[in-house]
Amino acid sequence: MDYYVIYENPTDYPGEWVVRRYTLGFYATAMGKPKRFLSLEDARGCIPQGLTCFKREVVDDPVIVETWL
Repeated sequence: MDYYVIYENPTDYPGEWVVRRYTLGFYATAMGKPKRFLSLEDARGCIPQGLTCFKREVVDDPVIVETWL
């Protein structure tokens, strides 16, 4: 199963919104290069339709905005 995480201002892409796709198996594995955007709306535009948005939990890294499953 794939899921997507939207990040705001991660250390490897400062000042940008980043979407990373992961495949869930025994461990979560990042798939391919992250996609970079200038706005949250643009980042959300690359998320496949039909997925559910989960907002960042208190225990998540502060750069995580939301996760889509």
